[in-house]
Amino acid sequence: MTKHDDLFYLEGVREHVAAIKGYMPETKDVFLADEKTQDAVLMRLLALGEEIGRLSDEFKEQHANLHWYKVVGLRNRIAHGYFEIDPELIWETLTDGSLDELENL
Repeated sequence: MTKHDDLFYLEGVREHVAAIKGYMPETKDVFLADEKTQDAVLMRLLALGEEIGRLSDEFKEQHANLHWYKVVGLRNRIAHGYFEIDPELIWETLTDGSLDELENL
């Protein structure tokens, strides 16, 4: 992939992170009680994982300190094991700082 491609996908990454943050309620209890918000967040996480998966290996190596594998692994879990998704695990992932790292690329 070219550098332009990475910039294109990074824009998508930022867009999905911003949307997820916009959907997130202030508390875990509210998130766990709201299936619509969970569904919206899961859909954006799925798309976020797709965007990250399209970034070049070179770019990911240059930013090896980021948790790329975590988001892509979560995307795979959502895509292939939807009925096994633990909303509490999703909340923990969303609030552990990973989204902030991606947003600041």
